[in-house]
Amino acid sequence: MKWFLQALTNTFNFSGRARRREYWSFHLFVVLILITLTVVDFSAGLTFGDGPVKKGMLSTLAGFVFMIPSFAVTVRRLHDTGRSGAWFFLCWVPLIGVLFLLGISLQDSEGDNQYGPNPKQVSDRRPSTEVL
Repeated sequence: MKWFLQALTNTFNFSGRARRREYWSFHLFVVLILITLTVVDFSAGLTFGDGPVKKGMLSTLAGFVFMIPSFAVTVRRLHDTGRSGAWFFLCWVPLIGVLFLLGISLQDSEGDNQYGPNPKQVSDRRPSTEVL
C-alpha cells in the first residue's frame, strides 16, 4: 500500500526513478480497484453501452483518474532502467510494443544514471548504529 500511495503522490512527477516494487504495486492495486468497481457497477446496474460489451460508470471514471499516475510511474520506471520516457509510446504498437514494455518493466534497476541515483540503493541504506 505504501508504494501505491507513493506513486499517487508523484502523479505529476515525470522525472526521477521508480523501483520495480513501486511500479508493480501501483498497477496491482489499480487492477484490484478496477475489478472491485466493475463488480459494483454490474451489481448496481451502473452500466452503459449497447452490444455485448457494457462498461461500468465507476470503473470507467476510475480508469480516467488512474491514467496520469500510471503514465507517470511508467515513465519513472523506464528512467530506472536507463531509458527515456519516450519509450512509453511503444505501447501504441499492437502486442509487440506492450510485450516489449513488459520486458523492460521486469528488468532490474540500473545503477546511478542520468535520471538520478539508484532508488534501490538509496532506500535500502540503513543508518549506522555504530558509535565512533
